[in-house]
Amino acid sequence: MRRDALGALTLRSFPVKFLEQSAQFLSEPSRHLIIFTMAGRSDHVANKGQKMGVGTLIGNFANKQEARKALRKLARLGFRRAALVHKDPGGGVHTTDPFLWRRALGVTLAACLFGGGAGLATLILQWTQLFPGWSLSTPLVLSLSGASIGALAGLLRLRRSRYGVEPGIMQDHARWLVSGESVLILQAPVGSLQRPVAMLRESGDIPPALFVMHPKRERRVEAREPEVKLSLAHLQDHAQRHAREQQVDPRPQRSTELLRRLKQSRQWARQVCEDLTAASQLEQNATPAADWILDNDYILEGNTRDVLLNLPRRFYQQLPTLAIDPYRGLPCIYGLAKNLVSHTELRLERENILAFIDSYQSVRTLTIGELWAIPQMLRMALIESIQNLAVTALTNLRERQLADFWANRLIAANRRDSNQLFAILAELAKAEPSPSPYFAMQLIGLLYDEAAALAPVKNWLERTLKTILHDLILREQNRQAREQLSCGNAFTSLRQLALLDWRDIFEQLSRVEQVLRFDPSGVYPKMDFATRDRCRRAIEELARAAAQTEEQVAMHVIKMATQAGHEATSDERRNHVGTWLVGEGRAELVRQLACRETLRYRSLEWVNYHHAAVHAFGIGGFSALFLSLIAAFVPVGLSLAMLLGLLLLLLIPVSQLATEMFNYLITRFLPPRPLPKMDFKDRGIPDAFRTLVVVPM
Repeated sequence: MRRDALGALTLRSFPVKFLEQSAQFLSEPSRHLIIFTMAGRSDHVANKGQKMGVGTLIGNFANKQEARKALRKLARLGFRRAALVHKDPGGGVHTTDPFLWRRALGVTLAACLFGGGAGLATLILQWTQLFPGWSLSTPLVLSLSGASIGALAGLLRLRRSRYGVEPGIMQDHARWLVSGESVLILQAPVGSLQRPVAMLRESGDIPPALFVMHPKRERRVEAREPEVKLSLAHLQDHAQRHAREQQVDPRPQRSTELLRRLKQSRQWARQVCEDLTAASQLEQNATPAADWILDNDYILEGNTRDVLLNLPRRFYQQLPTLAIDPYRGLPCIYGLAKNLVSHTELRLERENILAFIDSYQSVRTLTIGELWAIPQMLRMALIESIQNLAVTALTNLRERQLADFWANRLIAANRRDSNQLFAILAELAKAEPSPSPYFAMQLIGLLYDEAAALAPVKNWLERTLKTILHDLILREQNRQAREQLSCGNAFTSLRQLALLDWRDIFEQLSRVEQVLRFDPSGVYPKMDFATRDRCRRAIEELARAAAQTEEQVAMHVIKMATQAGHEATSDERRNHVGTWLVGEGRAELVRQLACRETLRYRSLEWVNYHHAAVHAFGIGGFSALFLSLIAAFVPVGLSLAMLLGLLLLLLIPVSQLATEMFNYLITRFLPPRPLPKMDFKDRGIPDAFRTLVVVPM
């Protein structure tokens, strides 16, 4: 276990239905709809798209010919999945789907290649007379079979999901189109939309109205209501109440669910940050919380990596777990961290951390391992909160674009024909049956200057959300302000945790440390941190073996050291707790605790106690092994005297090789035994400990 200063838019493409929706939303005369998707011309862009997801770019054109020109330009740039949906003034729908002829051409070429190859191979085999029984019709039959196989392979390879627009999308948009309108829709990886956006903005005398729709993503982090921020006094009361509510599982499953979830969350956060970055490159406005996340994503990545590094699997599985919801099966200390983070608005400081944990321990004492795990659990709780805010920011970004799109459709319908407004509003109600407060606020803001369109939309939103729109907007603005504050607090807390010296905080909070400082000899408080930590690790091991609490074992050690001080013995070391934990008195302590040391500890102790014999037998064994191997390769017929003389001559180099190998194995597999040390860094070396070391040269 390593202990440092800190304690050691679901990705899916848009369906066919989306095409016809965008087509019907056009309302101004002579507007056109082109639908096209990315057909991975570049492997780099395609791979990036698989990771980031497929976004949709919608462009409303005022001229059909300009839309056709834009379609051809995008095809030359590598955007092969395309379709053009147009409704003429008479109501007729015209769809241009390049995928059909492109697929037909591909199937024809595949059939010709397979059929021609099979026929040519048959003619060569027939000419060489390898199969003399073949008839004259055999090449024709095999050619037709090869052509059929090639056509089938072409059909399977050229799927609409990769190279064409789904029929359902075109059908829906054809149904929603208004007479004389067309819409341009591009589906491509979000990171590759910069080029088509720039190209479409420069196309024609009147640039099209562009909308970028981000893909939906499944929200895997829990959506919990924000907790009330508590003062320091109320925070201490809550810590005691939380400790009383916790129930430790007597038979934990020892799973690593939390570590697996953190690894998945790290990948999830990367994807969200990449989407937000792509949105910023497309000049899309995001929430202030999204700006915080983009500016500090390196902090999120670094802290996630540190948590996984400082919470090894074996150490994590030794932490006590909870037996009740909502964190059943997870470490108790994780529930403590989540409570502390949620009731401080993600703002952690040394004072509230110390106050919360100290009050918690007045009800339930934390183990040494739990105290060391606190900073990592606090980091984990902050990281999960930031990921929750990141997902919310991405969802708000997508809803903002949807609101922009629908506002454009409503305004266009109202300006052309007021009767079309209610038809578009009906489609809006069908597409968004449960609008979010953020979507409602954005839509109302975009329709503020369109009184004729604003009134029916406002009535629909108030009926759907069952609240007054003014109050809803105020609550939504307050929510955004809280999210911005929480996001800033979270990153500030992650930086603050990196600056805290958790070793000092640990010794201030540890009940075991407070007990051991009553060392009768007074030596324990004066030892350096590494030596004190070695004694505390011994407490952990013995408490686990004796099925007692660590505090009970520490008090028993103090009792034994005190009794030894009252005895009339000349050995003053028995008055020191270190003698019973890491010294000669540990065997007696184990007997009094009625426990048994681990096999690893007993093996190391046996080797250390019989070190001379182990060293001698090790070198002797390797020497004998090497000499036996040499003797096995001696030529047959050599006399015994010559053989013994040869082995004697080789004894010195062989023993040297055996010594080097044995020493390497010792340093490789046996841990070092550090000597106990005193800490004179602050006070200097006292006179009683001053000495002179003479090294003869």
